[in-house]
Amino acid sequence: MADKKDKIKIAHCLSGLDGGVASVILNYFDHMPLDDYEVDIISQGEPKQLYMDRYGARGFRVCMVPSKKDSLFGNFKALFALMRQRRYHIVHAHMTLTNFFPLFVALLCGTKVRISHSHLASNNTVKSRVLAFLSGMVATDSFACGEAAGKFLFGDSPFTELKNAIDLQEYRFDEETRREEREKLGIGTDERLVGHIGRFSKQKNHEFLIDIFEHLHKKMPDSRLMLIGDGELEGRVREKVCQRGLQDSVIFCGAVNDVTRKLQAMDLCLLPSLYEGLPVVAIEAQAAGLGCVLSESITHEVQLCPNVRFVSLKSGVEKWNDVCVELIGMERQDNTSQLKKAGYDIWQEAERLDAFYRARVKM
Repeated sequence: MADKKDKIKIAHCLSGLDGGVASVILNYFDHMPLDDYEVDIISQGEPKQLYMDRYGARGFRVCMVPSKKDSLFGNFKALFALMRQRRYHIVHAHMTLTNFFPLFVALLCGTKVRISHSHLASNNTVKSRVLAFLSGMVATDSFACGEAAGKFLFGDSPFTELKNAIDLQEYRFDEETRREEREKLGIGTDERLVGHIGRFSKQKNHEFLIDIFEHLHKKMPDSRLMLIGDGELEGRVREKVCQRGLQDSVIFCGAVNDVTRKLQAMDLCLLPSLYEGLPVVAIEAQAAGLGCVLSESITHEVQLCPNVRFVSLKSGVEKWNDVCVELIGMERQDNTSQLKKAGYDIWQEAERLDAFYRARVKM
């Protein structure tokens, strides 16, 4: 139990410092009283300065541990040494099926509050069921970004739904911001800009995304594609763009700090993911009034506004193009009230999370 004079010492465990989960964590803590928290971000893999700076600017301590893929023992050893030294009040794991590993170490180190948070929904396998069972054995609390993600990891066991909420006013459509950002990007007033935000990883299905855009570009020569993010498959995607002769029509932005402005510049959001939990980018796009074309693999919970369509990945590029053409010219919508009613107002959700943390450590 934390003393009232102490800050709440909390560790958030991530697979990597980038991506939608990291954005969710930052969104929440940007709307919580940081003076009452001491936050560590525990991650694996190679750190990148942009993401290190994002956490550092908020006073968070970033702790890198070896990847489980490189060394399971090294990962366990580093986690144990860190958690034994830091003596966290709360360990909040965001790695879905691999939440067991940091939460088991937290249990060994005496951490009283151990949260398993599901951010994905995929096909159940023997491996996934075993890992889900193990996580349930060591967790004291269960969170999920939506119903599908919760059912995937926790089955019929109870869980708390914590929305991937955002600052709705920050994302609200603004014509002047749109004009400035498109001018900066070199997008003409008559050009149509399709956007995608996500890591260059297998999950996000960039190669099929390029196939879709190639066919769309043939129908709409004034169309452009903007890709935001980085990752291990970026080189392969760049190569495919060149092979298809699309290099003059595809913009690689890398990781950016101004997603809100980039969304203003877009005319359509396209997410052909192989699997997701409840992607925060789809909420952000709807908050910006954009039409969204999403794969059927994404939970329909994310559809909160009229201009959202789901297409099967088995349908082929022609079907995807038909839906893209349908939505790309639609007038921007003000969806603030619908999103707030659905629980995606970060001010409300951050207050809930803050109250939960305090109650669990009795502060």
